[in-house]
Amino acid sequence: GTYYIQAGSPFPGPANLVLNVEQVPPPPNDDFATARVIDTRPFVESVDLTSATTEPSEPLLPSQAFTQIVGSAWYVFTPDVTGSVTANYSSCCVPPMLAVYTGSSLGALTEIASRSFGQPITFQAIADTTYYFQLDRGILQGGTAPMTFRLEQTPPPVVNFGYMPGDPSVFDLVQFFDFSFDPGQV
Repeated sequence: GTYYIQAGSPFPGPANLVLNVEQVPPPPNDDFATARVIDTRPFVESVDLTSATTEPSEPLLPSQAFTQIVGSAWYVFTPDVTGSVTANYSSCCVPPMLAVYTGSSLGALTEIASRSFGQPITFQAIADTTYYFQLDRGILQGGTAPMTFRLEQTPPPVVNFGYMPGDPSVFDLVQFFDFSFDPGQV
């Protein structure tokens, strides 16, 4: 197709203008068949999904999606031991979506979980079961879509409490406050 680009200055008078145009290729793991293999944990990768696409038979509306998937990158993980894992993802400026599936082909995937807006996914990964992660670029308002994808062993819950008064005597009523939290949000 033909594209027309208009550029100018909002101010009167001469202006210097430099226009650079380049084609941005899709990420190497744009297709299910070229899913990036995760062989170590923790795994962290930044990927530019600006030109990410979808392919025929790709799931386009996971259960927790607010909008249809418009362009994705794929990751594949097969753990050698059973354990809890947490998948996390982030973007500077768009609401991304992440889904986790099992299955052996694009047309035969079973959704394990999905999340939007950067919420992590924590699940029990069974040894020798293959999991596919579909990272969506979200609806872009122009610009690029750099994403960061992470997969790590789920951190254990953090147990903590406080009490009041700070220096109680045997005659004081002591109140306890729970400050425990679960970083894996299980």
